[in-house]
Amino acid sequence: MVIDEWQVVEWHFWLKRNEILSQVEDWISDLETYSSDKRVGRSIAHSCTSLKVWQQAVSFSIPPFPGD
Repeated sequence: MVIDEWQVVEWHFWLKRNEILSQVEDWISDLETYSSDKRVGRSIAHSCTSLKVWQQAVSFSIPPFPGD
């Protein structure tokens, strides 16, 4: 079986998927903490919304295992 570099990259991110999604959840929590700041609140709220959309899209599109 020949494994190319893209399969290795896919496997790496597949194996790290729970850690990555957990990190994104932490980022969202941090952003929500600062969204009430008057100076940067609007920008942070927009970033938080974008990150939540990305998180949902990614968590639903993770295949069972790369290459299957």
